Amino acid sequence: MWRLRGLSVRQATFSPMKIFEDIATAVGFAVAALLSFYLIPEFFSGGNGDAMFEYAVMAFVAFYIIRALHMSTLRFFRLPEISVISGIGFVLAGIYCYMRVFTDDPVSLTFTEKVLGLIYLLLIGLGEELVARGFIFGVFDKYGTPVAVFVSSLVFALMHLNLYLGEYWNPQNAYYHVLHTFGFAVFAAAVMLATKSIWTVVLMHAVSDWGVVFSKNAPEGYIPPVEPWDPPWDVVVHTFNVLLFPISFAFIIFGAMWLSKRKFYPKWLVPLLIKWKLVEVEEESVD
Repeated sequence: MWRLRGLSVRQATFSPMKIFEDIATAVGFAVAALLSFYLIPEFFSGGNGDAMFEYAVMAFVAFYIIRALHMSTLRFFRLPEISVISGIGFVLAGIYCYMRVFTDDPVSLTFTEKVLGLIYLLLIGLGEELVARGFIFGVFDKYGTPVAVFVSSLVFALMHLNLYLGEYWNPQNAYYHVLHTFGFAVFAAAVMLATKSIWTVVLMHAVSDWGVVFSKNAPEGYIPPVEPWDPPWDVVVHTFNVLLFPISFAFIIFGAMWLSKRKFYPKWLVPLLIKWKLVEVEEESVD
């Protein structure tokens, strides 16, 4: 027999109190991560120095807790696996990153600013991924992969509402931002499961935020005016467009993983997969 290296999914039943405790744990950790941006003292004047330090602290704390609790997501703290499924994940992640990088209006920066900008983006990816795909995914992993993907993606998306607090509140912009981050989070979870490595999505996350540093942004302190909601049909169309690519890419990966577990491969492809060591050959025991 042969089988593709796949992902085991564990499912079980839990009491309502346990589910409530896990939800409270995930939400509480997400809120604590956001509060760190307001509670950690500022050490740098100007630039992104303080934000870089805050993301580094967020990543360190998340990693420490994941290790201390021996969470199931520790299995993703490894180099990416080379397989058919991971190849699909890499290709789709590359396409997504390409669209994010080459569709923005670039800004001119010095070499030092570019280096610091890259470090900043990596720390954003590291901090946010260890919180969302590391800790929160790990809390809900015992309920099954679909639940872990959905809940971790939803919490990750809602965390971005902090950008619209107070005078920055803009309901339509907040709605579209949450949609975008939810779609990205589902896709990121799919890539992590496909490559079996959280480092893949840390890098993908960093590149997807390319415009934060390397594109022309609104001046600091600029508050966009609150405008009336678009007509309902325009909201529906925009919602579809925002979710189209990340969710479609995620479903391609999940579909490929589902097919691989059922060994739906053309017969002519099997010898090649075995030759390239992309599948494992199992010996059948004879009693």
